[in-house]
Amino acid sequence: MEDNNRAPAAPNSSDRDTTNRRRAGFVLPWGEVMDADQIEFWRDHLADIVDELSWLEGWSDTRRTLVLHQCRSGPLGDLIPNFHHFQELLTAARDLDDALRNRWI
Repeated sequence: MEDNNRAPAAPNSSDRDTTNRRRAGFVLPWGEVMDADQIEFWRDHLADIVDELSWLEGWSDTRRTLVLHQCRSGPLGDLIPNFHHFQELLTAARDLDDALRNRWI
């Protein structure tokens, strides 16, 4: 999976006029402007990360469903912070999984 730690480029991202930025898409708390396609892109990637993490950590179906629901319908202001949070957890879970697999080799 690609490392997508930055939002896709927003139209008119150099324009600091908030009126024009609001017309370009959703203005998020950290200043990013995203259109609906970019938001869907980030939510899809967040859901992929959570899905893999749930498999590696052995989550219950209920927990997985609840977290995926939040990924898909949670507040936009939480989208990028959640992406980074779950990406860090996934990296740690992958490292642990690799270490456990390689200790018997």
